[in-house]
Amino acid sequence: GSGTLPVPPPTAKIENSAYNATGRGFPQASASFTSQFDRVEEINDGKSFFSANSRNRWTSYESKNPEDWVAIDFGGEKQFDTLLLHIFGDQGAIQAPESYRVEVWQNGGWVVAPILKRSPDKPRAGAVNVVEITPVKSSKVRVIFTPKRGRFSGLTELEVWEKSKL
Repeated sequence: GSGTLPVPPPTAKIENSAYNATGRGFPQASASFTSQFDRVEEINDGKSFFSANSRNRWTSYESKNPEDWVAIDFGGEKQFDTLLLHIFGDQGAIQAPESYRVEVWQNGGWVVAPILKRSPDKPRAGAVNVVEITPVKSSKVRVIFTPKRGRFSGLTELEVWEKSKL
């Protein structure tokens, strides 16, 4: 085409509270463990790839932990009630977890967020898993994965929304 490069950044307001295209500043992604082959900053860059060879992902591959988590620090309080987990799997070592839970930062510590609805009911790799929680205002959220025995967890994207803005 005849456009001018570089393309200017979008000016539309982003409603996904976790989105950070550059990986710098807030919202900031972190994890209990990140495989040497992956980058946790890629869970909130707005890119979701489910192919087995995707390089845009976080995984806990090679982790010795019984559970691993990913977290988003918003840098300030946000209202939200819905998480979209783009669960990654390669049909080998990285598979959908056995289970997961959501926690939010409240009064200086992590508190379990009651899950109202999951779709699908059981975690599924290669799909967007929708998690509805009790509406909350918090500065951080994390998802704790319990992997299947001998396997590891992975995400290609994590979105955090207020349901009314989906």
